[in-house]
Amino acid sequence: MVTKSYKARSKESLLKNISEGRKLIVENLREKIWFKKTSHNLQKKLLSLPEDFDGFLIDLSNRPEEIGQMKVLKLLDLSINNFLALPVFEVHSLLTNEIFTYEYVSWKYGKYTGYKGIIFVEVDNQIKFFISKKTEKFAIADTIYDAFGGLDLKFSSDRFVSLPHQVETRIRKLLGLDNLHFKRFIDLGLLSPDAGLTNERVGLFAAIISLEDAKMVEDGFKSNKSISKTPSCELEIHPIERMLEMVAKSDDSFFLACAARLMALNIISL
Repeated sequence: MVTKSYKARSKESLLKNISEGRKLIVENLREKIWFKKTSHNLQKKLLSLPEDFDGFLIDLSNRPEEIGQMKVLKLLDLSINNFLALPVFEVHSLLTNEIFTYEYVSWKYGKYTGYKGIIFVEVDNQIKFFISKKTEKFAIADTIYDAFGGLDLKFSSDRFVSLPHQVETRIRKLLGLDNLHFKRFIDLGLLSPDAGLTNERVGLFAAIISLEDAKMVEDGFKSNKSISKTPSCELEIHPIERMLEMVAKSDDSFFLACAARLMALNIISL
């Protein structure tokens, strides 16, 4: 009587009680040479991640096995938390013949995590103002001039064609303007905010809005008061002439990248 090998039984156990989508990911990973050389316990840990880590696993399965003159040999360690995954690999330098470890950080959703942008206000068919957002950030334990936007679990590089509805709703709520509508959307491409550490790629945008009561915008600026404030977020209206001043103040990579792309496209002039 022929019995199945331990390896065959292990492969079957990895495919039990998982979704069809996860099975496809498993099959793709099992074709990778580095995955075959990875310990069974680590394979099991990787493939037993919660389903909301599928984006990370898909991206992992699509990565080439040679990157920047380094050949990926096997996975050595995997750390996860609420939002992030940290895989550590053993790699072989094709230049120096050295063997060492390399790692990167990924959101559990994969490389495409969402969108960030700047909102402009148009009066009489001309851009007259922009809206700044001052936000308290937990990671840096400080306040920063921030871009609009955030996570979008359905975001992908080939689907970034319109401003997501939840962002429109969020901005209307923050500004307290139910009659606010988005007149034009500008796709500014993708940004890798820290390519040396993370695989994250974020869509950049600019949105043009019209306000029926343009005088309210002007009065809001003249009084130098925030139009809206939450415990962690403060919005202000500024004339477009102050955009360069805000660029000098902001430490947010997304805000700065949006401003740079807009200048490069001659959409705004600072």
